[in-house]
Amino acid sequence: MPSIMEFLDSKHTQSLLRKGFGLYTLKGQVAVDKICRYESLEEDLEEVRQHLGLPEPLELPKAKSGVRKDKRHYSDVLSEAEKDRIADLFKDEIKLMGYQF
Repeated sequence: MPSIMEFLDSKHTQSLLRKGFGLYTLKGQVAVDKICRYESLEEDLEEVRQHLGLPEPLELPKAKSGVRKDKRHYSDVLSEAEKDRIADLFKDEIKLMGYQF
């Protein structure tokens, strides 16, 4: 299994960058009506469902629920170098969403 820094420097992270901020913005400005946050995904999707008038609640799969064995908060797991690398790679999303370590 790769280290966190190896993952951050991998093609997988570059793929995440391409699928992220640039997908829902134009010239750095948000170009969608709603951005659903992972940490409140069920509530956000319910809001979208109601807005669209869909008749039944959306059911999210629990595909990897319970897989993670290390339950520590991410801020207790990441080194300062890893936090700095994440902050650099995802600076646009972090600023837009008001995230902080």
